[in-house]
Amino acid sequence: LLIPSETKSLIIGTQPRGTTVKEGVSIVAVCMNRHSTLERALPSWLHVKDVDEVVVVDWSSSPPLKDTVSRFSDPRIKLVRVEAEDRWVLSRAFNIGMLLTSRSNVIRTDCDYELGEKILEAHPLAPGRKLFYAGNWKNARNENEVHLNGIVIIRREHFWDTFGYDERIQTYGWDDEDLYERLQEHGLERRN
Repeated sequence: LLIPSETKSLIIGTQPRGTTVKEGVSIVAVCMNRHSTLERALPSWLHVKDVDEVVVVDWSSSPPLKDTVSRFSDPRIKLVRVEAEDRWVLSRAFNIGMLLTSRSNVIRTDCDYELGEKILEAHPLAPGRKLFYAGNWKNARNENEVHLNGIVIIRREHFWDTFGYDERIQTYGWDDEDLYERLQEHGLERRN
């Protein structure tokens, strides 16, 4: 799937209408020029127990991520490329990725995060439970854990009930804490 650069404000509103969502697990990651880290992390995502799909958004990488991703012949991988973006805009990139997921539970990860195969056993989600899991830099025990603030495990419907990432945030940082604050204001409990 190729998304043209004219799609500047693709995501506004709630969960997209007409989207067929099945119970299950999606992993979504967005990358720009992160070929080697993606190549290292992607196998761990494919080994996560019960994952139904892995959505990778290529945010105008040069060269495109297609060759890196094609080394993994797994039908669960969906590669989406956004063309002609010269600036990294995490909020827009992840909203596009979340839009393209088709499962009820989503692991939102960065391209350099390797995931343990039992991550979902330690972070269970179920219909009707108003909670999400996210890294928390305030609770970090070391420098590595400070950078885990961006990982989120969430019900897809809860993400869209709070309108996803705020696309007005187009610089590095606070996009995640803004989302977490809005989720908590919406009655969800944040867990690590």
